[in-house]
Amino acid sequence: MSVDPLAGGATRDATVVAIDPLADLAVLRTNDSLPISIAGLSATDSVAMSAAVVVTGVSEVDDPGRSYRCLDAAGEWAGGTMIDDQIPYGHLESRAIVPGMSGAPVRAQQTISLSASCRAATTRRTAGSSTPSG
Repeated sequence: MSVDPLAGGATRDATVVAIDPLADLAVLRTNDSLPISIAGLSATDSVAMSAAVVVTGVSEVDDPGRSYRCLDAAGEWAGGTMIDDQIPYGHLESRAIVPGMSGAPVRAQQTISLSASCRAATTRRTAGSSTPSG
């Protein structure tokens, strides 16, 4: 498979090293370094309530005639839960998450440590916040 940096640049061949079907995550390896990588991972349940977070994803923006590479969406951590007593699941509020950002990394705004991945494919806007709708 091929991967490329979110900000653009040359594609690189990548191979799948490991897959976690329960968490819906995969580890990929390339021979060439990306310009920037995350410094580490944080457990979803270690994120402080109301912490400032950023979701960076490849978005579907309704803007005919233009294309968008990726979009940063600022948000606030709103807690977590456990799905089926097996999968830590975080909740964040953001008015800027748009379709196409499902699976995007969620990171603490002040660091580049990955906290979670965005699972909301669509959002329902209510009183200034967005909540997953499916």
